[in-house]
Amino acid sequence: QVDGREFSSLVTMPSKNGLPFKFQEFAAHNGDVHCVHVGRNSCKVIATGGSDRKVNVWALGKPNAVLSLTGHTSPVTSICFDGQEEVIVGGSSSGTIKLWDLDQGKAIRTLLGHRTDCLSVDFHPYGAFFASGSLDTNLKIWDIRRKACIQTYKGHLQGVTAVRFSPDGKWIVSGSEDGQVKLWDLTAGKILCEYEHEGPITSLDFHPSELVMISGSMDRTIKVIDLDELKTLRSTPPEGMGILENMFSPDGQAVLSVTGDYLKVWQYEPSCQPLDSVEVGWTSVADMCVNSASQIVACTTNQCFVQVWALNLTEIHPWRTEPSYSAEDSEKATSRLEGSHDDDGRDNRTSEKEKAKKEAMEMQKKAFLAAQVKAKKEREALEQRSSPSPSARQNGADAGVSSESSRRDANNGVQKARANVAAQVTKGADPTKTLQEKWSNLQRQWGGMEKGRMRDQADLDPSVEVTGGGGGGGGG
Repeated sequence: QVDGREFSSLVTMPSKNGLPFKFQEFAAHNGDVHCVHVGRNSCKVIATGGSDRKVNVWALGKPNAVLSLTGHTSPVTSICFDGQEEVIVGGSSSGTIKLWDLDQGKAIRTLLGHRTDCLSVDFHPYGAFFASGSLDTNLKIWDIRRKACIQTYKGHLQGVTAVRFSPDGKWIVSGSEDGQVKLWDLTAGKILCEYEHEGPITSLDFHPSELVMISGSMDRTIKVIDLDELKTLRSTPPEGMGILENMFSPDGQAVLSVTGDYLKVWQYEPSCQPLDSVEVGWTSVADMCVNSASQIVACTTNQCFVQVWALNLTEIHPWRTEPSYSAEDSEKATSRLEGSHDDDGRDNRTSEKEKAKKEAMEMQKKAFLAAQVKAKKEREALEQRSSPSPSARQNGADAGVSSESSRRDANNGVQKARANVAAQVTKGADPTKTLQEKWSNLQRQWGGMEKGRMRDQADLDPSVEVTGGGGGGGGG
């Protein structure tokens, strides 16, 4: 942890378009930095060796060194953590090798054997041994508990620039400035196979789970070796500049390499093909690994300074997840897109119709309200006209009285007529003729009285309709 936070959370900050993020930069030594190693167990601690003859240990995110280990009398030229990040081994330009216990913060071993610069070191996976390669062309295997070299392998013609133990600890591979790569059997103590590049070897790595090995060289190529058949399988095409670092991805799916300003990803089977390329600018990369958060952690040097970079592996092909579409999916997507345009047109037309309908309803509502108001006014006017004034009510009452007197007179006339008819019948006159004449006269008289009554009623109630012929109809 750094400041109470996991390093993985600190560096999960990739810049846009998959570019690397410079996590940290610090002045590592009082002189040039010659070697850097990132602890593979956590990828959160860094060891640096410099021309000031010191080994400094850094916790990522901290501005100052956690430990400053001394003891060498010449510049430190190679450095490595053990698997548990508890011990550091450092070789110097004099050939001397020292081991420091990080818990105690002091040197626990000083080993002599190389005659000149110790160019590379690597710990055995089980931690009790380590290997060293030197400018004296020798590869040595050291037993830490016995404090001595237990095996020396000879055969390189120039300095041994890279050494690496196999994951199972049974083999070790070495590469030199003359371009030779040699695979050694630790149990038998003999060489298993060898091959050449056309330039100095810069880095070596074993596949995490298969019998495959890679080597990178300044001849601008990476070679893939089948360890089952002990032969070279294939090689990448030459790059523009030499291979500075190369390694298998943790899942063994591809090869990562740094060449010039670029980090490149390679497919290594069934053929070597580039999968992706990212401009990183790590022209002086000194070490590179992948942490548990699937981030590439790289350290570059510039005189006395060390820069720490992070790059998300998930932003690089083939680990980058991208949607893939078939031709059928593309056609469906296109049809859906076109259909969406049609739907938009229909929606627009529908909305226009709805708007017009709404406006018509609003106009109808206004017209209805206006009609209601008008009807109300007309009703009020009609009520005012239909209600009689006091003089009209008095005239109506007088008319009613006169009408009543007229009806009484008519009744008296009928009774008198009936009495006259009876008298004439008694006197022997023609009853039929006399009765018809009398009855016609009575009808004419009664019809005139009925019309007068209806006129009087109309004056009192304007809603009564006066029609002609009412009396005649009734008589018929």
